Amino acid sequence: MRNAVCSYALFLGLLETDDTMPPGDRYHDVIELASNARTFSCRFCSAAGGMAPAMTTFQDAMNHYITVHGYRVILVGPRTTTDSRGQPQESTVAMLGK
Repeated sequence: MRNAVCSYALFLGLLETDDTMPPGDRYHDVIELASNARTFSCRFCSAAGGMAPAMTTFQDAMNHYITVHGYRVILVGPRTTTDSRGQPQESTVAMLGK
């Protein structure tokens, strides 16, 4: 999925390109955050067995990955999904890369 995400972002012109790297290989790790998530937890801080920071909002999660782990924003945009009743649900999705 990483290459598909990066290729799509490159297609949209949202990624900076580096002529020395093939398209889609600029970011070796991509994280997707959605504003409608019930909880946010850092996969790195939690896996290390340390105290995971309190991330209660979408913004907290984005800021944590950017400031603590050095990720960059690849893109931020809307997403529409459907709930269990078939009703549309709007959210914001951020893709962060490193």
